Amino acid sequence: IIAIGIAHKVPHILLHPKGNFSVIEQNTGQITRLENGQNYQVEADEDNRLIIGKHLFIGPTRLLRASPGDYALIAGKKYRGNILFQANRDATLTVIDEIEIEDYLNGVLPHEMSPSWPLEALKAQAVVSRSFALSQLGRYSPSGYDLTDNALSQLYNGIQIESPIVSEAIISTWHKAIAQGIQ
Repeated sequence: IIAIGIAHKVPHILLHPKGNFSVIEQNTGQITRLENGQNYQVEADEDNRLIIGKHLFIGPTRLLRASPGDYALIAGKKYRGNILFQANRDATLTVIDEIEIEDYLNGVLPHEMSPSWPLEALKAQAVVSRSFALSQLGRYSPSGYDLTDNALSQLYNGIQIESPIVSEAIISTWHKAIAQGIQ
C-alpha cells in the first residue's frame, strides 16, 4: 500500500461516494456510513477538526469502501483506494489515496504513455513507473504521504482511464522493478 497525496492544503473538497462507504475516525473508532450518490463537502476548521457534510470528526478520518467495485469521486476524479482526510493546523485539508502499488500503476500508465502503444512498450513503462514509485516511497512523509499525484512524482488521476492492455502490462511485470535492492 502506498499513500498518494491527491490534495494538499486545500480549503475544502467535494466527495461523492459511488457505492457503500463508511468513514472511520482514527482517534475514536467512530464509524459513520455515507449515502451512495450523495455530495459531501469536506473541510477542516480552525480547531483541527474535519467536517464531512453534516458530520464532525475530531481527528483524521479514513473513507473505506465496502466492495471492490465501489469508488469515490473526489474533486471530480474517481478513486478506489481508501481515502484519508487530515486537517492541517491552518484550517486546510490534505487528502491521501491509500492504494496498492499495482492499482496505482493503473492510474499512472495511461497518463505516462498512450494505451494504444505496443504491449512491450507498456510493459517497459510499467517497470519504470513501478521502480520510480518504489524508489520514492516516503519522499513526502512530513506531509503524510509517499508520492504526489502530479509531475513532482508521476501523473496519477485515480481510475479515470482504465485499459485492459495497460492492466495486462502491469500484471505481467508485477515482480519486476529496476532499483537498488529491488528485483
